Amino acid sequence: MAFWFGILEEASGVVLVTSEKFPNFCGWRDEYINRSQVKEYLPSRDVLLAHFQSRFQSLK
Repeated sequence: MAFWFGILEEASGVVLVTSEKFPNFCGWRDEYINRSQVKEYLPSRDVLLAHFQSRFQSLK
């Protein structure tokens, strides 16, 4: 979930989570995503972003 929020926000153009409103969540999210044990298994951010951008475009 932590990894997907930023990608979905960027693809949709809608910001749901900010560090001002949710500082604890954002701190945890950044720390979690940057762990080498987690990074190893995450899909490519660029591939996911392109996928979701095309999905959002098809909804317009």
